[in-house]
Amino acid sequence: LSVAAEPEILRYIVAQGSVALDGISLTVVSVAEDSFSVSLIPHTRESTNLREKRRGSRINIETDIIGKYVERMMQGGASVEESPRQGLTLSFLQAHGY
Repeated sequence: LSVAAEPEILRYIVAQGSVALDGISLTVVSVAEDSFSVSLIPHTRESTNLREKRRGSRINIETDIIGKYVERMMQGGASVEESPRQGLTLSFLQAHGY
């Protein structure tokens, strides 16, 4: 299933990452300049409202919140107390088990 999306959404979509379409959590297969694709198994397609979707149908897209946290930390605006004020650094990640 290919889903067209605006750049402000696509910035948080990564291959093998998670995305929710109309509340259904799926794994991203690939990302293009103006869209991304997910793989639907027959059971998911038939057991959800995705079976009603057609080309051009509107769909709610929820991106993985981790990407938003990482972006915020890299900009130095992290809300996590022990994160560095200057932004996300390699030493911070190593100190926290990454």
